[in-house]
Amino acid sequence: MPSNIGKSNLPSIEHYKILTENIQYNTIDKNIDMGNKTKVFQWSGDLPNILRDYIDQYIFVQDNKKSKKSCIDLIYILELLLLKMRKIHDFDDDDMIQNGINNFITMFLKPYGCDESLRYSNEEDESPMNNNKSLYDLCEDIFYIEENIQLINVSSKCQEIIEYIEDKYHQLKGMYEAHPDKYNDILIYNNTNFDKIKSTVDKIKCSSTVSSLVGKEQSILGGNLNFSPLHIFMSVALPLIGFALIYFLLYNLTPLRPWLRKRLFEKKNIINYFNGEYQDLSENTYDYLEQNSTKTDFHVIYNQLRNE
Repeated sequence: MPSNIGKSNLPSIEHYKILTENIQYNTIDKNIDMGNKTKVFQWSGDLPNILRDYIDQYIFVQDNKKSKKSCIDLIYILELLLLKMRKIHDFDDDDMIQNGINNFITMFLKPYGCDESLRYSNEEDESPMNNNKSLYDLCEDIFYIEENIQLINVSSKCQEIIEYIEDKYHQLKGMYEAHPDKYNDILIYNNTNFDKIKSTVDKIKCSSTVSSLVGKEQSILGGNLNFSPLHIFMSVALPLIGFALIYFLLYNLTPLRPWLRKRLFEKKNIINYFNGEYQDLSENTYDYLEQNSTKTDFHVIYNQLRNE
C-alpha cells in the first residue's frame, strides 16, 4: 500500500508550522505592524507559559538532533520579531519588550541546551538569517528522508517531495558555493556535506506503481491519450460480444427461452407498429402540405402586395 508522506510532512515544514502556532507568530507580527506595544509587551512577558508545552515536546527531549533543531527554529523566529521591532519606530527604543525576549532566551532556553551562539543579534537584514535557516532545514529534511526512504518511494506524494528537495538542493548548493566560508559551519554542525546530501536525494525513486497512478491522474486532468484504432475497436466490440454470448447462453441453456422469444416477438411488433405509424404520419403530412401549398402561397403573395 502506498504511504501518504508528502512535502507537508517534511520536518522543516511540519515542525515550523507547529512552532508558529504555539508562539502565536501571526498575531504578534500583526500587533507589531499596528504598533500595539501593550499586547506585544504582555506576550513577551508570558513567553515561558506560552511555550511551555512546545519546550517540553520538542526541546526537552532525548532526541538530541531534534532538540537542537527546535532550538534553532525557536531562536530564529524570535530574532525575526526582534529585527522587525528594531526597524519599526514605535518599538525601536522600547528596551522592555526586547529585554523580555532576550531574557527568555537566556534564562529559559539556554538551560535546555539551546546554543546562544546561533543568535543573529547584530543582524540588520533578515537575508542572512533566512539563508542559514534554509540550510539547516535542508539538512533536517535530508536526515528525515534517509530514515524514511522506503515509505517515501512508495508514497502517492513522492513526486512532490523529490521536486521540492531537488529545487532546494540546487538553490542552496549554489548559495554555498558562492560563499562557502559563510555556510560551512552549518554543514559541519550537521555532520554532512553536499555530496552526502546529493547521495540521499538520488535515493528517492518514486515506484512504478505510484508513477502509473500519477499518470492516470494526469490523463483524467487532461493529459494526452493516444489510442490506436485497434484499441478503439476492441473497446467497442468486446462488450457487444459479451452481451451476445450471455444472450445465447440464456436462450439455449436455460428455461428462459420461451420468455425471451415472447419478449423479442413483442418488441418486433412494437417496432413495426411505430414504423407504420411514422409512415402514415409522414404520408398524411405530405398530403396536407400538397393540398394547402397553393392557398398558402396565395396568402403570402396577397399579404406582401397589400403591405406595399
